[in-house]
Amino acid sequence: MVKFKVRNRLYKVDNIAQAKINLLNASSVSVAWATTDGHGFASIDVSKIPDGDYQCTIDAQNTYAGDVGPALASSGTPPDRIYRSVTLLVRVTGPVISSAKPVNSRDAAVTVSGNLVSVDVQPVWMKSVQNSGRSGKSISMIVVHHTACDLLAAVATFLSEKGPHYMIDTDGQIVKWVQDSRAAWHAGESRWRDQKNINFPSIGIEIVNKTGPYPEAQYAGLLSLINNLTTAFPTINSWDIIGHSDIGTDTTGRLEENLEIRARSSSGNGSKDRDME
Repeated sequence: MVKFKVRNRLYKVDNIAQAKINLLNASSVSVAWATTDGHGFASIDVSKIPDGDYQCTIDAQNTYAGDVGPALASSGTPPDRIYRSVTLLVRVTGPVISSAKPVNSRDAAVTVSGNLVSVDVQPVWMKSVQNSGRSGKSISMIVVHHTACDLLAAVATFLSEKGPHYMIDTDGQIVKWVQDSRAAWHAGESRWRDQKNINFPSIGIEIVNKTGPYPEAQYAGLLSLINNLTTAFPTINSWDIIGHSDIGTDTTGRLEENLEIRARSSSGNGSKDRDME
C-alpha cells in the first residue's frame, strides 16, 4: 500500500483535503485512485498493478491553469486556496512507487521515502484576511514592494495580518492574495501626486526579497504581471507604476526614505534593516 501526503508547497501546515489522485497507464486508463482525507493523506494499493511507468494526476478541489493575474478569483467569494493541477511520472516496483517526478517542477515538489509519496503543490491563490472595498476609487496605480524577510515570514504575515494583491516568489511564481476589485492594506501611510490613502486606488505587489539582488525570474514575473494588469485596467498610467519608497510617508507627508537617511547620518549607522513594507 502506497500512502500519499499532499500539502501546500508554500505553507506546509496546509494539508490539502479532498484532492483526487488518479494513476493512469500508458493508454491513459485509470488503474487506481483515491481522495485525500482531512490531513492530506490517501492510500493506493499498487501491489496488483504490473511493474512499470505510469502517470499520476493530483487535483485539489480548486485548481487553475492560467497565468496568475486579474482573471484569477475575479468574482464572487473565492475559496481559501486554489492550486495548480499536478501530473507526476511514477514508477511502480512491486508493492510501492519507487520514483515520482513532476512533469512540471513548478507545479509541485515531490519526495519518495519507502511507501510514502509526499507532494507539495504550488498554490496560485491564498486568501488574505485583511482587505476592503475601494471606497469608489478606480484602479489607477501599481505599487511594488519587497518583503524584507524570507518567504515563510511573508506568507505567515499575509495570512494572519495583511496581504498584498500579489506576491512574486524567488523562482518567479506568482501567488494572488486579494481580489483586484478590493483594496489591500499594503501601502500604509502614503501619498502620491496629491493623493492620500493610496491603498484604495492601487494594486500592491510584494517581491520576496530579504536582501541582495533580485533573480531574473522575479524580474520576468513582475514584468509579465504588470503587463497583464495594465491590459486589464487601462486606467493605470505608466508613471503611476511606482515603488513603495516613492510613496511611504510619515503622518506629515515626509518620505520614510528621507527620514531613514537622516537618522543614519545622525547616528553614524551606515545601514538599517527595514520591516516588511
